Amino acid sequence: MTNKVIVALDYETEAEALTLVDQIDPSLCRLKVGKEMFTTLGTNFVKQLHQRDLMFSLI
Repeated sequence: MTNKVIVALDYETEAEALTLVDQIDPSLCRLKVGKEMFTTLGTNFVKQLHQRDLMFSLI
């Protein structure tokens, strides 16, 4: 079992968040999407994370 780093996505815009997301190796980390970001960016952003095969938590 390997431990994965949890990376918090705390950005105001989708473009800023996806810039970081596109640099992340999904095998090494998970993402945390906070309630403020989810409320601001909505389900379309979550769908984009799914399309990139990234594991994440909505917190």
